[in-house]
Amino acid sequence: MKTQLKQQAILLYKQGKTIREICTMIDLCEKTISATLKENGIQIKTGPEYARIHHFNDNYFEVIDASDKAYFLGLLYADGNVYMRRNRVQITLANEDSYILAELAKRVGHNGKIYIDREFHKFSLDSKKMCQDLIKLGCIERKSLILEFPTKEQVPKELLSHFIRGFFDGDGSIYFRGKNKDAKSVSFVSTRKFLMKLKEILLEESIDSSDFLIRYKNKIDSAGEIRFGDKKGVRRFYEYVYKDCENLFLKRKKEKSIC
Repeated sequence: MKTQLKQQAILLYKQGKTIREICTMIDLCEKTISATLKENGIQIKTGPEYARIHHFNDNYFEVIDASDKAYFLGLLYADGNVYMRRNRVQITLANEDSYILAELAKRVGHNGKIYIDREFHKFSLDSKKMCQDLIKLGCIERKSLILEFPTKEQVPKELLSHFIRGFFDGDGSIYFRGKNKDAKSVSFVSTRKFLMKLKEILLEESIDSSDFLIRYKNKIDSAGEIRFGDKKGVRRFYEYVYKDCENLFLKRKKEKSIC
């Protein structure tokens, strides 16, 4: 019976309840609940984290086991920032893409405001736990020149298409070559290590991209890009990344992919 109560306490804590709240809900004292959490490797939140106005699911990125989590991880790899000093996860998108931020807020159970600027929407989540989880998943601080593609332990192979779609929505582009709307190219911008692994993954899906093209030749650690423009490759890319995508994608990029 006590084992069941402890499991219930863990579940309630992961859902955002405080130790004191759990204590009033089930027949366990605060000391036992705290010990149970520690024994199971669960970090106990600090006072400031509980004091925040808006509560949400801190554990959303604990394990990438669903397509939506993979998508948003990819988007954070591209356009997100993790600030450990402030225990803050932040993502900024153009105003026209703000509906994706609203969808992320919905998925993590956050009902706070999204900051609106003239050209951008900014969404922040204050959580030490979420910051630590994202760093474990490879979404590190100051990642622009050191980012690496996630391992299979971080993102399972069956969810890679969703991760890549998220990254594409952030640091990828599709554009027309000249006036011919049948001639389209897809490109990704990131570090050499990230893009070379991405190139391998795409090749497994019969999408052959270019070698790494360095962006600034006078900088050894410069970001660069890979791209592909053959009609078959672009079509195959569309089929790969948008399969079973639900409503998680930037509309403007998907529309350009199929037009």
